[in-house]
Parts: sequence; C-alpha cells; structure tokens
Amino acid sequence: MGLSQKNTRHIIGKPEFDKMKDGVVIVNTARGAVIDEAALVDALDSGKVYSAGLDVFEEEPKIHPGLVRNPNVMLVPHMGTWTVEVCSLVRSI
Repeated sequence: MGLSQKNTRHIIGKPEFDKMKDGVVIVNTARGAVIDEAALVDALDSGKVYSAGLDVFEEEPKIHPGLVRNPNVMLVPHMGTWTVEVCSLVRSI
C-alpha cells in the first residue's frame, strides 16, 4: 500500500458520520478505502446517511453486502478509463 493510500484509508468513518447532519448523500469516486464501508452501512441503516453512490469499493471486487442490499445505494463500475482516447489506445496496443 502506497503512502498516500495509508494516509487516506478510512478518512471517512464513524466519527465523521456522527458529525454530519442526518440524511446526507455520500458519493465516492476516488478510492474505495477512503470510506469505512462498515461504518457507511451502519450510517445508512440508521438514516444518518440517506443515500450513497459508489464506483470504487474498499475490497474490490468484493462489495459489502450491506451496500448491495440497500435500495438507496447506487453501485456502478469505475469507468474513469472508459474514454474514447483510452479505449482507442488500448485497442492499438
């Protein structure tokens, strides 16, 4: 794990969720481990977090079952490299 990943792991967890207003929406398109997924599931179940949108996950390819079962969570594949330029480059290799 690189230095930046160590410094950003679980920077959003139970203490941070506890400080938020009720009913917030969380979106993570950065790194999966930035958010403590177990704490996110607890925050969703309690109503502290109303909804979440994620395209990165803490332990890819595994996704926390509490996120999968929650109808207020949108889980999508990480598509940062799905640009015309990148796809063309990959095909040319």
